[in-house]
Amino acid sequence: MVFFLSTAGIPGTTQKLELELRRAADTIETEYLQPNNLTLGSINPLNIQISYDGTPNLTGEDTTTRTGYTDDLLIGDANGNTLLGQSGNDILLGEGGDDTLNGGTGNDTLIGGQGNDTYIYTQGDGFDTLLDSDGQGSIIYNDITLSGGSQYGDARVHRDANKRLYVDVGQGLVIDGNIMIKDYQSGNLNLTMTGAVAETNPQTTLDIVGDLASLNTGADALGNIKTDPSQAEANRKDTLYDSPGNDRILSGGGNDIITALRGGNDLIEAGAGQDKVNGGAGNDVIIGGADNDILAGGANDDRLYANAQISVADAIAAGNSQTGSGLKGEWLAGESGDDTLIGGVGNDVLTGGGGNDLLIGGAGDDDISGDANYVASDLNWTISTTNGVRQYSPVVGDMTPADAGADVIYAGAGNDYVWAGQGNDVLFGEDGNDSLNGQEGNDTLMGGAGNDIIGGQQGDDILIGGIGNDTLIGGTGQDTYIFNRGDGRDTVIDTEKDSNLIFGEGISADDITLRLGSLALDLGNGDQVHIDGFDPNDVFNSSSVSSFDFADGTELSIEQLLARGFDLDGTGQDDTITGTNTTDRISGLAGNDTLIGGAGNDSLDGGAGADILMGGAGDDTYLNVTGEDTLADTEGHNTLQLAQANGLGAGGLKATHYGNQSQYLRLDIALDNGDILKIQDAFFGTDATLQFAKGNQLDLETLVGASLTTALNLQLDNSGGKLYGGAGADSLHGGSGDDMLSGAWGDDTLSGGAGNDTLIGGAGRDLLLGGAGNDAYQLSATSGADLITDTEGQNIIRFAADISAANLTVSTLTMAGQPALRMKVNGVEAATITSGVDHYSFEFADGSRMTSAEFLLNFRAEPQTVYGNDTDNTLYGGQAGDTLYGQGGNDSLWGGAGDDLLDGGLGSDDYHYRPGDGQDVIQENDNPDAGQSSQDRVIFGAGIALSDVTFKHRANGDLSVTCR
Repeated sequence: MVFFLSTAGIPGTTQKLELELRRAADTIETEYLQPNNLTLGSINPLNIQISYDGTPNLTGEDTTTRTGYTDDLLIGDANGNTLLGQSGNDILLGEGGDDTLNGGTGNDTLIGGQGNDTYIYTQGDGFDTLLDSDGQGSIIYNDITLSGGSQYGDARVHRDANKRLYVDVGQGLVIDGNIMIKDYQSGNLNLTMTGAVAETNPQTTLDIVGDLASLNTGADALGNIKTDPSQAEANRKDTLYDSPGNDRILSGGGNDIITALRGGNDLIEAGAGQDKVNGGAGNDVIIGGADNDILAGGANDDRLYANAQISVADAIAAGNSQTGSGLKGEWLAGESGDDTLIGGVGNDVLTGGGGNDLLIGGAGDDDISGDANYVASDLNWTISTTNGVRQYSPVVGDMTPADAGADVIYAGAGNDYVWAGQGNDVLFGEDGNDSLNGQEGNDTLMGGAGNDIIGGQQGDDILIGGIGNDTLIGGTGQDTYIFNRGDGRDTVIDTEKDSNLIFGEGISADDITLRLGSLALDLGNGDQVHIDGFDPNDVFNSSSVSSFDFADGTELSIEQLLARGFDLDGTGQDDTITGTNTTDRISGLAGNDTLIGGAGNDSLDGGAGADILMGGAGDDTYLNVTGEDTLADTEGHNTLQLAQANGLGAGGLKATHYGNQSQYLRLDIALDNGDILKIQDAFFGTDATLQFAKGNQLDLETLVGASLTTALNLQLDNSGGKLYGGAGADSLHGGSGDDMLSGAWGDDTLSGGAGNDTLIGGAGRDLLLGGAGNDAYQLSATSGADLITDTEGQNIIRFAADISAANLTVSTLTMAGQPALRMKVNGVEAATITSGVDHYSFEFADGSRMTSAEFLLNFRAEPQTVYGNDTDNTLYGGQAGDTLYGQGGNDSLWGGAGDDLLDGGLGSDDYHYRPGDGQDVIQENDNPDAGQSSQDRVIFGAGIALSDVTFKHRANGDLSVTCR
C-alpha cells in the first residue's frame, strides 16, 4: 500500500514525503526525507522498520500533538501522543504510551500499539480501520465511550442502548458500518458483548375475541359486533377494533380484519384464515397464524410473526433449517419504529419501514426491504419482475421513508430478494441464491450459502459472498470484500478504485496463482476470486481492488501482487492463449496451440503438438521447443531451450518463404536430433540465445550472420523495425520509420529510407545508404571497407570500443568530384564517407563526440593542401604538415599537429595554435599600399599563458613566436 504525504500548504515546507507501508514485510520506505519533517520513536512493538535515502533527522520521546493535512502517516513515540489525521486517508501509529488517535475525515487506519489508547470517531468521518496490539483502551464514538451491546439477532450481531450495531464479520468487528476493529477478541477496547434481552409480551387489560355468535343488539362502544361469549361460531369473518388500552385480540379462524388504531400496546393473534391486521400506535405484538395474512405494525416498536410466536434466535435457526413451502406467504410491514418482523416458510414480503428494524425472512423465497414503508392493500397482492425490476401490486405507502434506520436482515433459506434502503444496514442472505442490495449507507452484506448477487451500491460497504459462486458488486465508495477458504468462485465488480480484499484463515499470499478471466486469483481447491473490468494489456492501472490483506498480517499492494506474474494453462485441445503486459508463464499442454505472451518477460511452453509461440515485447523464454513448433518474436532478447537437442545438425540454416508474400521469410535451423527449429521473421529483429540439452548455447544473430549464405532481400514497412542479414550479400531496406539494419557477414547493401535509422554493415564491404533523417552508422575494427553515402540530415558515426585515438587515422580524398573521408583502423580501411562530410559528427565508446572539423583536425594523418575561397572559411589541418590557404574573406585556420603552412590570404584572419601543434609558419600577403588592410590575430589555445610566449624579430623581417 502506497501513501503520499504532501506538505503543500504547510508553512516553511516544500517537499513531498512518499511512504510505502508493507504489512507483509513490515517496512516503511521513504524518499526525499526533509529533515525535521518527521518525528518518531522506536516502533519495534509493531515490527515496523524505517529505511531512508538520505541523512535522517528522526526524534522522539515527546508528547506533542501531531497533525496531518492530506493522506498522512503520523507516528508517535514511547510516550502518550495525540495524532490528528484530519482530512485524507491517513495512517496513525501511536506506538508506546497512552495515545489519542483521531483519523478525521477519510478512510483511515489507526494503530494504537502498546498502552491504553483512545480512538475517536465522529459520524461522517469515513470508514476507519483499528488495529490495537494489546487490546487496551477505548473508542469514543460521537462523544460517547462505547462499551459493547447485547445480542441482536444471532451471535454475530449486537446492539447497544444507542442502537449502534456491532457485527462480527470473521476478520474483525464492524461498528455501525463505520469502524472495523481488525482481529477483535471479546473484551478488547472495553467492548463487552452480552446475550440477548428476553422478549416479553405486553400486559393486557381487555380481551377482544372473534369466532363468537353475534347478538341482534348492534355494536359495542368500540365498534365490535356484540357477541354471545357462550356460543362459538367457527371461522367467522370478524371485523374487530381495539380500545385505547392494552388489548389482547384473538380473532380465531376465518378471514378477519383487525383494526387497532386507538393506541395501546396490543397483543394480536390473527389465527387461521387470511387476515388483515393494522396494529396502529403502540408497541404491539402481532401473530398471523395459518394462511396468508397482511400484518402492519403501525407506529412504535412492533413485533410481527408470520405464523407462530418464536424467539429471534430460534427464528434465525429455523429459517436456515426449514424448507420453504413454495407457496405465497405473508406480508409483514413494520412501518415506523424499531420493529422485528419474522417470516415463515412461505414466500413472504417483509418491509421494515422507518426505524432500526430486525427482519427475519425464514424459509421460502422472500422479498425483504429494510426501509420501504408500503403494505399490500389487498390479500390478492402479486409480485412481478419487469426488466429486472421487482414490482408489487396493489400496495399503499412510501418506498423511502424519511426516518430510515440501520436495519438487520436475515433472509433465511430460499432465493430471496433483499433491499436494505438507507442507513448502515446488515444483511445476511443465508441459504439460497439471494439478491442482496445495500443501497445507501455503509452496509455489511453476507451472502451465506448459495450463488448470490450482492450489491453494495452507495457507501463504503463490506461484501462477503460466503459459500457458493457469488457476484459482488461494490458500487460507489471504497468497498471491502472478504473471502474465506471454501467460498467457491466469487466475481468482484467495482467501478471505483482503491477497494480492499481481505482473505480469511487458511489463505496465505503464497496460495495465490494469478490467471485471467478477468483478473483471476486462483487459491486452489476450487476457490477463486475474479476481479472484473481488468485489462490484461494495462494490468497496473485497471484493477478496482488495490490492496490485499491476509490473516497472518501480510498485506500486498496490487503492484506487488501483479509482480508475481500470471500462470496461464491450456486445456489439452487446440488453444489460443494471450498473456498480459507483465510477466506470464504460459503452458499450452497438448494440442496445436497458439501462445502469445504480450509485453513482459514471459515463458512459453507449447507442450505436445505443433505450436505457434509468440513472446511479444520483453525478454522471453521458450521452454521445451521441438521441431513441431514455430517461433515468432522480434522483440527483446529471448532464450530458446532445446531440451531434446545437443547442437546443430548437418542440414545447416535455410531461409524459407511462408505465407502468400515473398517478404515472409522463416529461418529453418537443422538440429542434431533431426528436428528443424523454425523461427518466423527471424531476420526482422529476432534476438535470441539457443540453449541445448547439455548446457551449450549459441547466439542466433552470430549464427545467422556466419552460417546463412543465402542472399536476402528484405523490406520493412513504415512503422519502424529491425532487419538482420546473414552471411550472404544481402539487401536490407528500411521504411519511413526509425529502423535498425544489420548486415552481418557478406557484402551487403543497407538502405535506411526516411526516418532516423541505425545502420550496421558488419563484416564485408557494405554499402550504407542512410537516406532522409538523422542516421547513425556503427563501425568496429572488423567492419570492413564500408561505403557510407548520406548527405541528408545530421548523421553520426559511432565507433565501437575497439576503435580509439590510438588506432584511428583519417584521410581526405575526392570521389566522383566530391570531397570524401576515409577512416582506417590499425592501418586497415574501415569505412569511407563518400560525400557530405560536414553532415556528420563522430562519437567514441567513452561518449566523447566531435564535429567533422574537429575530427579531421585530430585524426587526419596525411599532409593536405586545403584551399578556401573568397568567403569566410574555417580550415582544419590534421596530424601531418598541412598547407592551408584561406584566400579571400575573414578566415579561421587550425593547423593541428605537424609543421603547417598557414596563409590566410586577404581579409582579417584568425590563426589558432594549441600545445603540441608543431612549428607552424604564418604568411600574410596583404598589401596596404593597394588598400588591402586587415587585422589578423594569433589565438593561443588552453594551456598557453602570456608568460609562456616570447617574441623575436628576425633579420629578414619575420616575427618568431616561441611557446615554452
